[in-house]
Amino acid sequence: LGEATYKPATATCTIQVKPVQEDCEGSDDFETLEVNNSYATRTTTGGWKATNAAVAELEGYKYVIINGKTSAVGTITSPELNGGIGSIKIRYANTYSENNGVSFRLDIKQNDEVVKTYTITKANADVVKGTVYTELIENINVAGDFQMVFTNLHPTNNSTSNKDRVSIGRLCWTGYTAPVIPTPDYTRATTAGKFGTICLPFGGTITGAVLYECVGRETGKVYLGSVNTLTAGVPYIFQATATELAVY
Repeated sequence: LGEATYKPATATCTIQVKPVQEDCEGSDDFETLEVNNSYATRTTTGGWKATNAAVAELEGYKYVIINGKTSAVGTITSPELNGGIGSIKIRYANTYSENNGVSFRLDIKQNDEVVKTYTITKANADVVKGTVYTELIENINVAGDFQMVFTNLHPTNNSTSNKDRVSIGRLCWTGYTAPVIPTPDYTRATTAGKFGTICLPFGGTITGAVLYECVGRETGKVYLGSVNTLTAGVPYIFQATATELAVY
């Protein structure tokens, strides 16, 4: 018998790796939803509630699609969240072919009152179907418990079909960090409304007083102009507006 020849089998496979999720102090749990093309009210395991919403998968992640027609405007409402919010990164896309770009609003609420509001708008010419865009909103700086509400702003007000939809997902936000209050380089007790003089060996910005410097002279007259900052070694006149002035 002749020798047998063995040829190893070859196979090609493609592995899709999800993008690395950045460190977030808070994020949605849209991954607990099932992909579904119909529009209904949907609630995640963690209590995010989407109305007039479908669910799609983009780049390996779940996105909530909120409708834009007037008779069934889509919204996404978070549960009560704690830790405050400093900034948020929002991913969004047009999962389907739309004609009016993207327009939606984010409201930050506390005790059912809107304390911050932001509108994200992108013209139709700047939106490619299926492409995920990122919006970073900084300096929100809301402390304590809060709630987020996303609302589709339905640019065409179409009332008869599912139009102007926007897909939102992969929310990533930072918590609230109290701002650092600087220590003044100089303080001085004052009486509101009273005038005084000040000359320091360093410059800075003054609070608690209106500052004046000499801007011109003529016989028997001195002309003053208001300024916001001090220059080292320059004498100024001030009028106090509080019981203490401070220079930073």
